[in-house]
Amino acid sequence: MCGSKFAFDVTPDMASRPIQFACPSCALDLSTHINALIRQELGVAAPPPVGRAGAPVATLLTSAPVAPAVVSAPPPVEIALPPQRPPAAQPPQPPAPVANPAPAIRISITPPAVSTSPIAVAPTPAPAPPSASAPVRIVLPPQPSASVRISTLPPEVSPSPVEPPAQPIHIAPAAPAIRVHRSEEKPAENIPDVVDKRFCPKHTGQRVTEQCVVCGKGICPLCMRMFGYLCSPHCKEKAELQGIDVPVYAGQRDVAGAREWRKTGLIIKLSVAAVVLLLGVWFWFEWFGSRPKPLFAVRFEDEMAKSGQSALVEDGQIVFIHGDKLARYDIKTKKQVWMKHIVDKKKIAIEAAAEQKRIAERKIIVEQSRPEANIKVPSVEAIIKSWEESAQQELELRVYNKNIWVAGDKKLTRYDWETGEPTKAIPFEWQLEGARGNGAEITLKDADYLRSEIVRKVNLVTGEVTTNSHSRTTPTSVAAGTTPVATNAVVVAKPAAKPQNTLPPGQIDPQKLAAQLAGAPLTAKLAAPATLSNARNQQRLLNELEGQDSGFKPQRDAEDEPDYREYTSSERSVHGEVFLTEKLVEHKIIAHNAMKAPPKKSALDGPVNVTQSMEVANDILNEWQREAGLDKVFEDLSRYSVKVRDAGTDPASAWQGEVVGPPRVLALKTVNVLIAGTNVIVFDKTNKKKWQATLTHQVSRYGAALNEEDAPRGLGPVVERGDTFYVFDAGVLSAFDISNGNARWRLPSIGVSGLFFDGEGSIYVNTTTATPEKLKFSRQINVNDDTHDVLVKLDEKSGKELWKAELGGAMSYLKGKYIYMMASNRNDDEEGYGSGFGAGLTTPSFLRIRRINPKNGRIMWEHFQQRGPLDIKFDKNNIQLVFKKEVQVLSYISF
Repeated sequence: MCGSKFAFDVTPDMASRPIQFACPSCALDLSTHINALIRQELGVAAPPPVGRAGAPVATLLTSAPVAPAVVSAPPPVEIALPPQRPPAAQPPQPPAPVANPAPAIRISITPPAVSTSPIAVAPTPAPAPPSASAPVRIVLPPQPSASVRISTLPPEVSPSPVEPPAQPIHIAPAAPAIRVHRSEEKPAENIPDVVDKRFCPKHTGQRVTEQCVVCGKGICPLCMRMFGYLCSPHCKEKAELQGIDVPVYAGQRDVAGAREWRKTGLIIKLSVAAVVLLLGVWFWFEWFGSRPKPLFAVRFEDEMAKSGQSALVEDGQIVFIHGDKLARYDIKTKKQVWMKHIVDKKKIAIEAAAEQKRIAERKIIVEQSRPEANIKVPSVEAIIKSWEESAQQELELRVYNKNIWVAGDKKLTRYDWETGEPTKAIPFEWQLEGARGNGAEITLKDADYLRSEIVRKVNLVTGEVTTNSHSRTTPTSVAAGTTPVATNAVVVAKPAAKPQNTLPPGQIDPQKLAAQLAGAPLTAKLAAPATLSNARNQQRLLNELEGQDSGFKPQRDAEDEPDYREYTSSERSVHGEVFLTEKLVEHKIIAHNAMKAPPKKSALDGPVNVTQSMEVANDILNEWQREAGLDKVFEDLSRYSVKVRDAGTDPASAWQGEVVGPPRVLALKTVNVLIAGTNVIVFDKTNKKKWQATLTHQVSRYGAALNEEDAPRGLGPVVERGDTFYVFDAGVLSAFDISNGNARWRLPSIGVSGLFFDGEGSIYVNTTTATPEKLKFSRQINVNDDTHDVLVKLDEKSGKELWKAELGGAMSYLKGKYIYMMASNRNDDEEGYGSGFGAGLTTPSFLRIRRINPKNGRIMWEHFQQRGPLDIKFDKNNIQLVFKKEVQVLSYISF
């Protein structure tokens, strides 16, 4: 029930005619409840169940036929109706008018239908004759509209014996007239109504728990759910008009609904706020938090460096070399802990003065014999500046935990962590060629005046030095007989081969000019034909003044004649050391034309306009290339006798054989590799040959990256990974089973430069978009060449390409989810290009770093600076940069 109240006018006929009523507010059918209240109001009992309509009339049978009896009319009988009792719980109603008595009621009793079987009828005693002085009062329910007919046996007829009637007894339809009148109502006795106030009158079976604060009526929880501490809308309105303070019931429907709506609204607001917050956090992270920002920076405005390195150390410390300065800074406080100048400028100044004096004396001697000679004596300041820059560029920093070492000036020096003072120096006999390795141990290569290699291992923690050369041997041309190879000796390093197509000092390399022109501004490209023609003419003039030929033909001089001496060298890596003894058996060099034939009609022959600037530039540079003799490449197909031995084995167990092409050995984790031309031979650590493979192109023998910590462009050209051996030549990346040499897969790709492995079964390959034609005509110049660096992700097992992306540079770092691409260019303002030609054709200095998504190869962010770095290192979400005037550490948030 919704609690709405309704008023009804009760009439006597409602006792026999039930009404139908449904609440218009809540559509609840209240007919039964209201009819019960009406009968209670009228004092009428509930009607008995109504029989089936059309029931047969009862017929009484006797044993003998009886003639219909004539019933004489009895005297009038008075029937008094009970007075109306006012309802107990309703307001008093006006009494019914006395002048309108209930109509006469005729009562008829229809005997039941005659039964098919005779029944015995007991004798009925004769009724007593009515008394005329005392009327008979028959109390009937008030049925004003009903007509009742009463039929009885005449009083004077004696009851017959109980016998089955012979025929039915018909009750005469004509009954004696009965006069019915309502007696005068007597005042109702003042009997108080007994009402059970423990239960709610509106909700059956619900106990009263509270009272209405306005009228005091009892209310149950269901009532309170509708109106709270009020019983009806009427009381609610009255409370509002009278300003009655009504307590708030928490379980009230409106209150509960309002509370639910408040909760819903709060949830919606919090959800919207959370979404906005998440969007804000995402926007901040995507555009600010995940982008590298300077975490540390220190500038040196008046001290421009030519070289530098840096290393991040535990506890938020950074150690770096900037120019001639070695410094340690606290990154958190951005304060200097100490700084030392490690280049001996006084020594350089003394030596520079001596050098100038020597040059001046030499000038006098030369000019006496050759007066036309024009020897310029440099100033002491110029010599000091040049030597200081060279000394700075020789410095090499190695930091392990809190152990700081610097290689340079023919020594390896250790510096104290707390003070920066030098504490130990390891001298070198001749010159330092480089420090390799990372971690607690590094390898240093030294060379003496006999060009014999000396390999030292230095422990960066203890400072202990292990030298593997206790004795040296000389070339066979110096010492008679065969040259024994000591177990722990590295003997007679072979002179380094000159790179192909090199130019003498003062000559301009057309290919370098083309590379500079490709990245030059548009204005420089438009002016390229005139700039290149002027540079070429000046180069010819200088060659004539110097007495040189108009071009440089790359042919071997006396030092480049075939050398049939035997040489022994070693190759060390983080995986071990391997020795190679080689001797030339047959000398054979083949030249290949690496340029297209010149066009029959050059772009210079016709009218030149702005749209033909690049075509004209290509013709000038290619013709310049041919004149300089740089249009050919040379392939060494000489035969060599070689011996390969692992450092941990006996010299007698060395493998011996012949190979075609210059040999080189590399030490991997479980195998050693011999590379010669297009051949790759794999040995185990006991010098036994496992297998051999012939590739499509020659494998480069210059440079090799075997340590992941020292491979800025990736590992290669040979890599051991699990049970797979990877090798790439100029045009194909191949994967072999390391145990037997069976090919697993091959990937044709021109320009592969390095491999990165993520440890999750994938390979990242640094390569290019070059075509086979580019490989065939490698010396052809095309300023409009659209060859770009490309990064390819492959499946290790199958070689299947997972994705490929052109990122504008080569991949430089991989550590877990951190993948970086880096491209840079650095131009020194003080440096000219060659003889000063090519001004305006240089590419501006820049640094571009991009983070790559390992899942799809997309660029996550890009960091760009309009300056080129001297040194760059990556360490997960930290990037260390050294510029000419600044040392910087970039960092960003990563999840």
